[in-house]
Amino acid sequence: MIRARWWTACVLVTACGCSSGPPQRTFLLDAPLQGAAYPTQAVGEPVVQVQTVMLPEYLDTEDILLRDSTHELQVSANGRWGERLSAGMTHALTAALVTRLPAYLVEPAGPTDRLARRILVDVDAFDVWRDGRCALSARWTILQPGAGSVPIPRRGVFVTPAVKPSAAGDATVVAAMAATIDQLADALALDLATPLSPQISIAR
Repeated sequence: MIRARWWTACVLVTACGCSSGPPQRTFLLDAPLQGAAYPTQAVGEPVVQVQTVMLPEYLDTEDILLRDSTHELQVSANGRWGERLSAGMTHALTAALVTRLPAYLVEPAGPTDRLARRILVDVDAFDVWRDGRCALSARWTILQPGAGSVPIPRRGVFVTPAVKPSAAGDATVVAAMAATIDQLADALALDLATPLSPQISIAR
């Protein structure tokens, strides 16, 4: 009987020890919405549809992945995305374009509108380090309405520098990724204003 009570006490102590670590945190890339999610379309207003962002398979997960070395990634111990990264990046990019393109109706991809411009983004790499350094390499195409239009592919590299010399938390990592997506949104907004502009590459 005494041995049974001793074993039960050991199990309880072990369980308490395992649950005493930092709590799990869940992150999103887009900011909270103010008012309606997306504005309603006005008569004659041009429409922009954002297709789901394409990511390398290893990135499209709910894990927050940190680049530790040339060939190694680490999974955050206490932070996770609230949705797969492809969905989170698409939502963040759409929200960023809504604020940058007030003359357009910007919406997530749905039933294709033959009069809408469609944005296709394909990410080659999205690396982030614990100190907040972040680099995004992406290709994109803006499909213009009309059967005779010829899409011109673009490519860009967007960099957010480190914010701290030492290791930072998941919130710093998420903020760096969101800031880098904002740089991509700036390039897309510029391309929509001048759709025949040449290929660009941005590094900050």
